Amino acid sequence: MSDAGKDVSDAADRSRSVSRGGAGPERPATQSQEREWQVRSILVPRLAVVLGVDAALVTDDLELATLGLSSLEVMEMVYDAEDQLDVAFREEALAEVTTVGGLIVALAAELVEGPQ
Repeated sequence: MSDAGKDVSDAADRSRSVSRGGAGPERPATQSQEREWQVRSILVPRLAVVLGVDAALVTDDLELATLGLSSLEVMEMVYDAEDQLDVAFREEALAEVTTVGGLIVALAAELVEGPQ
């Protein structure tokens, strides 16, 4: 397992009760939850592949900086989400994002606001 994979595994051990990644919850009822579900269903599996871990270990509280991902790798995932959701995300919306969950929420919010 890569160092990033070990970091993910260690973090997952500390926060199993917070996990919303992996197979994920059932499809939500509210529009906000639906948007987050859409983004999560794209990003979590992609992150799991890049990190070489099971998707269930990719939790919202994982710090992006500790995963060993380059900014290019993160942006490639964002571009994949853009293609699949047929939207364009503003890079400024991602400037303050530090966690996997933060990335999901920021991108889901962009689905409503759209590029400005």
